Amino acid sequence: MKRFFIVFSLLCIAVASLVVYFAASTYIRKVTEAKNAVKVPVREEVTIRIIEGWTIYDIQKELEGFGLDMQPSDFLAERFVEDFYFLKNLPPGATLEGYLFPDTYRVWKDELPDGLFRKQLAEFSEKTETFGTTTRDVVILASIIEKEARQDKDRPIVAGIFANRLSVGMALQSDATLNYVIRSGRDRLNAEELKNDSPYNSYQHRELPPGPISNPGLASLEAAFHPAKTDFWYFLTNKDGIALFAKNLEGHAANRRAVNIP
Repeated sequence: MKRFFIVFSLLCIAVASLVVYFAASTYIRKVTEAKNAVKVPVREEVTIRIIEGWTIYDIQKELEGFGLDMQPSDFLAERFVEDFYFLKNLPPGATLEGYLFPDTYRVWKDELPDGLFRKQLAEFSEKTETFGTTTRDVVILASIIEKEARQDKDRPIVAGIFANRLSVGMALQSDATLNYVIRSGRDRLNAEELKNDSPYNSYQHRELPPGPISNPGLASLEAAFHPAKTDFWYFLTNKDGIALFAKNLEGHAANRRAVNIP
């Protein structure tokens, strides 16, 4: 009887062990299945190239290609003013136009668009800190130079021409400034378009436009900070991107004839 009791007790222990084993196995299997069922999102890093001379409208279009629903308020400078000192003195309602430094950036997709904008603003700050105080006028001028000059070697001369004109109250006569508003898609505007009374019409208004017209690269910023001293007052760019300079209207007229501009 004693032997039977011992055998029975051992069988009970074995059965209990099996029950515990199967219960534990079932629990572990369910926990594993539950973990597998919850997919941990993987962050996606994207590469975004911003071209010299792009406007905020170009950047908006690029970002919308990544599935973003961009709004005009996304570009308001006031959203970033606490972190970037050079935005502090911008007029109310100013955008980031002119300050989104063009380059190629790697950004977490789930941080767009602010993650990109912060990197661009930080890059702008780093690139311009050696120039001294970055005034609004310098950025506006750089943005015009970016649109008007195709080759880096020409940019300081173009900056010098604009500086000459501003110093005597002469109109800049840049098609690019009005084009920023009307977006004609053409480098040269026609006579009817040039009648537009927009403050961005630098044929009619003899000062810089109210704000930047593009996001300039380093060469244009350097040119705006350090314009060349020049006797030239006129320039145009041919279809190959070569700038032709002139000291007077006669020389400018000759350059226009040379490239078949009426």
